[in-house]
Amino acid sequence: MTTSSETFPRLRVAAAYATFFTLLGIVMAVRLHGVSANAYTQMATSFLAGRLDVAANLHDVAIVAGRGYYPFGPVPAVLVLALVAGFGPGVPNTVIGAAALATAIPALLRLVTHDVPKRASAWWWLLAAVAGTPLLMCAFADNPYYAAHVVVVACLAWALVLALEGRGALGVGVLLGLAAATRLDAAGAFIPIALLYLNRPSERWATARWRPVVAVGAGLTPFLLLLGWYNAVRFGSPFESGYALQNIQYPWLIALRSQGLFSLRHVPENLYYFLIAGPIVASRVAAPLGFPWIVPSEWGMGMLWTSPWLLLGVGARGRRAAIIALGVLAVLLPSLLYYGVGWIQFGYRYGLDALPFLLLLAVWGARRLAVGSRTLLLLFIVALVVNAWGDLWMMGIWGLPRAYTG
Repeated sequence: MTTSSETFPRLRVAAAYATFFTLLGIVMAVRLHGVSANAYTQMATSFLAGRLDVAANLHDVAIVAGRGYYPFGPVPAVLVLALVAGFGPGVPNTVIGAAALATAIPALLRLVTHDVPKRASAWWWLLAAVAGTPLLMCAFADNPYYAAHVVVVACLAWALVLALEGRGALGVGVLLGLAAATRLDAAGAFIPIALLYLNRPSERWATARWRPVVAVGAGLTPFLLLLGWYNAVRFGSPFESGYALQNIQYPWLIALRSQGLFSLRHVPENLYYFLIAGPIVASRVAAPLGFPWIVPSEWGMGMLWTSPWLLLGVGARGRRAAIIALGVLAVLLPSLLYYGVGWIQFGYRYGLDALPFLLLLAVWGARRLAVGSRTLLLLFIVALVVNAWGDLWMMGIWGLPRAYTG
């Protein structure tokens, strides 16, 4: 097994960070002018005042007894408590997203260099993971829904790194807890993480293999209990997150939710937007589009269009690959059953929660299929160009009204 230091020299790590922070500076300069308060800073403001409710007239709140509550997990709001205390509720979501992305980058780097030969271009893999998926857009678009996905990616990427290396089980549990208290679907990652610890070779007695699994559970459980208490205080039940009570205005969305907050009926539509949904072209809309006569669909676009390189994961084989594939399913299953598809978005943002698992599968799949460097480079470039197009669209620079991103 090769180490990340062998396959990715420190100079390249520094270059990756320099590139990231340069992009961060440019985007933040564009985005921060005139930013209004966001959901997580509203939550943080309430927490600082000793309350859990926010104004009932805010967008996307659940209203109970005349009080408004955001259904979002509280972790991102807790992360910005100090900033809100110092600078007020105008702290943008980009601060959360950018900080989470900076945290995720070293873990994504470790994943793409895990068990990979030196000839693999770790730089391109890392660039594809960050900018060849909707991850960069979610980090920089000023939207609480998007920022939450980046926090989950950071937590799960580090949890997966540590589990693959067979260490830090209690810390892995804490990372899973932070992810779950941001987006509850991330709790499903416990299953593949536990199996990775159990799958490690050991000369000790069999019961010793369960010790890290217990440690992971010990780290995760307090967060789940806290989340249950948080829900019970707000909505009267530890199992009610608020999404079933959310004040939504669109009749078609109300109709979908009436079929069940989670239902098998929603799976085909979610799979379509996760895998194969394409952009909108002039012939498919009533009003003619201007140049270049094609725009991303605000409902989402499938992996086939936004990140085709991730589909290399279908070539991965072996017991560990099966565990990682199970991780994709465990994390994404709640979203696939959910009544909403993530609108408005570029790509299928729910799929980002499973990005660390999808990334590892793609690396292993490309290795097993012996995909040539030119083919890989072509796939990466296509993904980078398509996602740059989507980033400009989501930021209101090209096509999508800026109001959608705020």
